[in-house]
Amino acid sequence: MRSSPVVFAVPFQPPACTRILLALLVGLVLAVSGCRRSADSGTGASLRLTTPEPEPDTGFEVVFDEPMVDYDSVGQPAVRPPVSIAPPVAGSFLWRSRRSVLFTPSEPWRLATTHLITLAPGLTNLTGKATAAKLSRTFETPELEASLTSQQPYWESHISSVPTVNAAFNTPVSTEAVAAHARFTDGFSTVAAKVTPVVPDKSGSDAGSVITWRE
Repeated sequence: MRSSPVVFAVPFQPPACTRILLALLVGLVLAVSGCRRSADSGTGASLRLTTPEPEPDTGFEVVFDEPMVDYDSVGQPAVRPPVSIAPPVAGSFLWRSRRSVLFTPSEPWRLATTHLITLAPGLTNLTGKATAAKLSRTFETPELEASLTSQQPYWESHISSVPTVNAAFNTPVSTEAVAAHARFTDGFSTVAAKVTPVVPDKSGSDAGSVITWRE
């Protein structure tokens, strides 16, 4: 899961305490239980994701117990979507075999959303009859998350007067939005933080464009 980094730095005279806490993004959950996926529910069809955990570009494959299309349709886009997604996500369906169809999203999944994946109403099999297969699957995407790190010591005798904290988010965030909520506190006094974006190293692994979650 790729991240969007920013740095917090603020002139700060630490009080006589052994730690400093960073209060960040009040009202938002920064550490959540993670990505959850429900088990398959249904008969005659099963679903498997294309990634071990939910990602912005996760796709899925639905495998049926019976043939759904002829051999000429294998490797071709589905004429009509055989699967419904609610709320909808743009993407394409491709028949990988007569019994399996692959969905590839063309836009990121939305953060903090539970999607219901079911078979399309009126779906027919190879013979043109309504399929007896049933499928219901929920796909849950994570909430906004931030990972906070610092290479500076936070002991009373070594603490810097200008502490710096790196915050890496799981989706792009604006500097202004983070600055409105970022602050340093020791539990008694609070100091606003100066927020500056981190420019990725073009020669590093963060170079290039990557698909990210939608807010």
